[in-house]
Amino acid sequence: MNRTTLIPVFLLCAAAFAFAQDIIDTAVAGTVMEGTEKVARKLISASFVPFTNYSRGDLLAGGALGYTVIDRMWTDPEVTGENLTGISLGGGAGYALTDRLAVYAIGDALLVNGTLGASFYSDLAGDTPGRLNFYMAHIFAGAGFDLVGRGPFSLPLFLGLHCSASSFRAVLEREDLTTPVPGTAEAEITGGGLTPGVSGGVAGEARIGRMTLSGYALFMADFSGISGESAVEVSSLSYTQSFTSDPFSGSTYGLAMKFSPDKRWTLGLDFSDFLPFGETGEGGVQMSTLAFTVGYRAY
Repeated sequence: MNRTTLIPVFLLCAAAFAFAQDIIDTAVAGTVMEGTEKVARKLISASFVPFTNYSRGDLLAGGALGYTVIDRMWTDPEVTGENLTGISLGGGAGYALTDRLAVYAIGDALLVNGTLGASFYSDLAGDTPGRLNFYMAHIFAGAGFDLVGRGPFSLPLFLGLHCSASSFRAVLEREDLTTPVPGTAEAEITGGGLTPGVSGGVAGEARIGRMTLSGYALFMADFSGISGESAVEVSSLSYTQSFTSDPFSGSTYGLAMKFSPDKRWTLGLDFSDFLPFGETGEGGVQMSTLAFTVGYRAY
């Protein structure tokens, strides 16, 4: 290869490397991670089982199974879900120290996976299909104080700490690359870690016979964001950059109908996402979730 040939080859490789650096927007990568985390927190809140209507000495236990279909994770930029689903499993226990004061610990685990689409590549037109896998384990611990007390109505305020451990991976690929060189562009966004924070909220309950209408508002604020890395490969040239998502801070709401076959057992269905205020969350999250709950009270 003579010198005249080497110059355009060098310029072509330099252009490809520069393109690899610019092909994926770090802000978009962080947005995808933040949107996924918002979906995860909303799914976790559907599995959150706040303890209500307790009296001194009660030992309370509960569990929940949730399933969600995610249509959109963000609006600006648009990040959509295609066959993107999530499942969560939660369980916890609480103990009533008095008729008003109780302590609790609740754990949840979830999995979100499927296909998503967005304009990840800033220099390519159209959506880029991607595969998303997200895992999270979450623990709540704290205390609740019932403002009403035992009876047909219960209104406990609860405050505590939480910690989540997560793992995030999204793989994106375009096979129609024409500039700066023909070929395939592929990006992998990964991240995760431990994120502690503070949580609190209020739960309300009204009981009529064996039926109970229960609602809650849950607030969570993390002390730190999730660290991530995006690795891009264009025609055998690669570029890697790191980023950190903003700490999660937000509130979610839930509404459930419960049935008590006896004084110890309670069965419930959380259907808040099918109400008008549940369709779209912060950042344009759009998802539909059902959660089945079960509770047990030992006197």
